[in-house]
Amino acid sequence: PYFSLSIFFFTALGNIVSKGHISRTMKKILSLALLSGLGAAAAFVGPQHYGRAAVALQSGPQPGETREERLRRRELARLEKEKLLEESPSGAGSLIGQLPCDCKSGKYYAGCCGPVHEAFFKETNNPQDAMPKDLIRARYSAHPKGLADFIIGTTHPTHPEYTTDVDGWRREIVEFCKCVEFIKFKVLSEDTIDETTQTVTWAARMRVLPSLLSEENVQTKEFTERSIFVLEDDRWWYAGPDEEFEATNVLVEGPKPKKPPGGPKPKAPNKAVRKTAAASRK
Repeated sequence: PYFSLSIFFFTALGNIVSKGHISRTMKKILSLALLSGLGAAAAFVGPQHYGRAAVALQSGPQPGETREERLRRRELARLEKEKLLEESPSGAGSLIGQLPCDCKSGKYYAGCCGPVHEAFFKETNNPQDAMPKDLIRARYSAHPKGLADFIIGTTHPTHPEYTTDVDGWRREIVEFCKCVEFIKFKVLSEDTIDETTQTVTWAARMRVLPSLLSEENVQTKEFTERSIFVLEDDRWWYAGPDEEFEATNVLVEGPKPKKPPGGPKPKAPNKAVRKTAAASRK
């Protein structure tokens, strides 16, 4: 929907420029805005498309799939990815790369999470390029950008919510991203368990359903988690939350959940009270 709205806006802008309803100076300004806007829209949408090819390339055998069918599927996905990579601008070299990164690090996207996203989609990542603290930041910033395939492709199969239904998983992530505004993220600590296991403790703040509810009904929540990362196949994977850590989900702003109607149910009288009442009736 964001891409459709962008095309509608920039098409209308182009019509205004071409029909000469504005001054010559303003024409130049709006023409530059038109070109820059289309570049940003392409940068936003590009990774979404070639991300699906990356997921297809990195996924294992599908149920009932023969070796020949898998090789054919991977070859078609590789050709599609190469074609789309040629058409899609790099996040680091496009206009979107000069915007603040969504992980709230204070850096530009091109100098923060952008290279991590690009490395995944182009299959050039190695463990030192995306360490766990970098990967958790990149996973967070992938949500506001709608990069569902990056989130799926960096999740280890041992994660409790991992599923082979990639299409359904992708739809769930996209719907979640539409319903939440991501406003704060911070890495609190990182620890090395062994050569192939690390943990990262982080906090994130989000506004729930801001596009659907009135401002006074929007809840702002802050989450904390200690995430486990494992090194496998020469890269780090998100394996899920550490169950030994007490994660939090705190309401920061907004209305508190309403209590069920009718109030609390009355407690049943204890045995002593029931005996006294029975004796008085006699």
